[in-house]
Amino acid sequence: KRQSRKTPCPPIADVDGMRAAASLFEGTHDFRAFQSKGGDQMGTVRTVFRCAIEPRGGDGSNDCYSSGGNSSGFDVVVEGDGFLYKQVRLMAGTLATV
Repeated sequence: KRQSRKTPCPPIADVDGMRAAASLFEGTHDFRAFQSKGGDQMGTVRTVFRCAIEPRGGDGSNDCYSSGGNSSGFDVVVEGDGFLYKQVRLMAGTLATV
């Protein structure tokens, strides 16, 4: 069973920049830099079919979580043929720095 954790994060300043950067992940690449220790995969080349920044809903603010329990902000959506250990988490963290 998957569980989600809500971690506070700073407001997103440049969503368009994040979307442009996310599109650079699409295609077949060596994602060695986006692998955390502990992975047991053979090889680090993966194909990302789609990497997008989508609005989460809520009040429309750029905060990760609005007051009253309604989530807002953005989700990083990644579709691919397989992922390295913590690859998507590291990709999302990288995009958050844009």
